[in-house]
Amino acid sequence: MSLLKTSALNGVAVVVRTGTALVLNKVLAIYVGPAGYALIGQFQNALTMAITFATGATGNGVVKLTAEYVTDGERQRRMWRTAGLLVLGASIVGAALILAFRDQLASAFLHDPGYAGVFVWLAACLPLIAGNALLLAIMNGKKEVRRFVTSNIGGSIVSLLVT
Repeated sequence: MSLLKTSALNGVAVVVRTGTALVLNKVLAIYVGPAGYALIGQFQNALTMAITFATGATGNGVVKLTAEYVTDGERQRRMWRTAGLLVLGASIVGAALILAFRDQLASAFLHDPGYAGVFVWLAACLPLIAGNALLLAIMNGKKEVRRFVTSNIGGSIVSLLVT
């Protein structure tokens, strides 16, 4: 795929992501107010830390090695298997830790232990989120730009609809 087509597709993804973020931010600002918006920001910070831990920060390495081993399918599969096991193990450990400390996390990040249920949902979804991040890294490394961009656009739209 040419640089021009790749740039155009990424441009579309950025426009969609920006548009959904603007709509989402406006809706949240109206319905949850400034205090609720601050809590959502705190939760997003916790989410970012949990995802980084659950993926073992493997994303860049998977992209690089997938592209590097483009002619060696066996080596790619071994690397994906290793990354997959690392992500699975880290996400399960992360989910278990989140479940174990959900009350403390709710108190620290959301200033109310009554929001511990949010962290239960995070723990339940963490392996899926980490697996998605791994698959996106593989697509990016395989230079499947159209699928990668389509997945990112779909993720932005689903996030908007779910919220």
